Amino acid sequence: MKTLCVLASSLVTLLMNMPAFAQPKAVLSAKAIPATLTVTPGAKTTLKVQLTIQSPYHVNANPASMRFLIPTVITLDKAQGMSVGKPLYPKGTLKKFTFFPTPLAVYQGNTVVSVPLSAAKTLSAGPHQLTGLVKYQACNDRVCLAPTTAKFAVTLQVAKGHH
Repeated sequence: MKTLCVLASSLVTLLMNMPAFAQPKAVLSAKAIPATLTVTPGAKTTLKVQLTIQSPYHVNANPASMRFLIPTVITLDKAQGMSVGKPLYPKGTLKKFTFFPTPLAVYQGNTVVSVPLSAAKTLSAGPHQLTGLVKYQACNDRVCLAPTTAKFAVTLQVAKGHH
């Protein structure tokens, strides 16, 4: 019984002194560049989403280097009168990490993803809000954080169509 108490006490002391790997705030932030995008009904445009990854973290590129890695993915919510094309992800930077035998394609610092948009000819003039989500998993040289998301939004200023 005494041995069990000593063991339990040692375990509690160990757990209390271990560093916590909580999700840091804002490892990745996403914003539309510019915050307001002007489009004409029936026209195409490109939304640029800037990802800012805080040092010392990185996120996997899209496509990820290995099938089991979680790629960074941008999705846009459906918006009436807007068609969203497939995001155009930049090539990741190949970086060697101590935890993996071969270099991995990652994004670090600032990265811009382009998303093609098409406005319907019937889209009404005025401002329209378009929202999106970045799904990612941030890692540093020692640990990967739980997969999470970052939200972003853009105002589409729809100009009057030409009649």
